[in-house]
Amino acid sequence: MDIQVQRANLKSRSQRQRIVLLVDMFSRSPTGRGRSMSGAERDGLDRMLREAWGVHVFYAIVDDSELEPSDAASAPDGWAGIAVSSLQPKTFSGSYKLNVHDLAVVEPYRSRGVGRRNAGEIIGWAACESCHSVTLEVLTENPAARALYRSLGFGPTQPVVEEYWVRPCVEADVPSDDHRVGEHPTPPHASERR
Repeated sequence: MDIQVQRANLKSRSQRQRIVLLVDMFSRSPTGRGRSMSGAERDGLDRMLREAWGVHVFYAIVDDSELEPSDAASAPDGWAGIAVSSLQPKTFSGSYKLNVHDLAVVEPYRSRGVGRRNAGEIIGWAACESCHSVTLEVLTENPAARALYRSLGFGPTQPVVEEYWVRPCVEADVPSDDHRVGEHPTPPHASERR
């Protein structure tokens, strides 16, 4: 099977729509959230893809002539997999790391080299951009993904010296105009929340 990986043009509405569709497919899967994204989540993802600095999406296109037509129909325009990633600063080294947030392959294309090819292209792109490292998260209950990532040189951080903490932002966290920090423009979508 011929697999080509390209970096998405996030200014292209049609490419963003395909990305949202594939992320939603991943969200519905057992290794995602097991449910579809809401309309607001899909709209938010589209806005984030369009506006965010440092977000990079890589997609794998396949020649699906080897698959049954019903399986091939599950990949919009041959898009068989995506990787949504973002550049993040590594302050102590004065460089960036590329964090791969989602690496997903459409069901009929799994175990056919799509994820491996996409991940390999991401690693190569990050190296060309002088990134310090490529990071990702993987579910402990996903042995196929863990095996793929290990074969590509990824491994858990050892020893564990820090924890990943999360605090959701809520409406009450939005400061009033007279208490905003610094001189920064308000993101277009922030005012829509009020």
